[in-house]
Amino acid sequence: MNPFLQSTVAQPLNQASKSRWLSARRITLGLLLASGLVPHWALATDLNTADAQALEALKGIGPKTAQAILEERERGGPFINAEDFQERVRGMGPKKVEGLLQYGLIIEVAPRSSQ
Repeated sequence: MNPFLQSTVAQPLNQASKSRWLSARRITLGLLLASGLVPHWALATDLNTADAQALEALKGIGPKTAQAILEERERGGPFINAEDFQERVRGMGPKKVEGLLQYGLIIEVAPRSSQ
């Protein structure tokens, strides 16, 4: 690149470039996980802090389930453990919850502050 003929100022990515970049990132992360170079917990998603997009990134959670999780979390507060999550969210059976936990879902309860 010639700095006298072309701008050296960074330009925002267009949608196609952004999509290619995200696809390459996912492939790279998948290969690293498959090779064992990155432990699965390094990419963990906390059930009590994740937004809908982060939940949908987990295998087995679609838009409706993610919305149901967010609504239940707002209604009943943070999830305490896997059993609590299973009881409060419709469609979460033991096998599905176990699979989500293996895929990178974690349930961390923030310590309560004393007032």
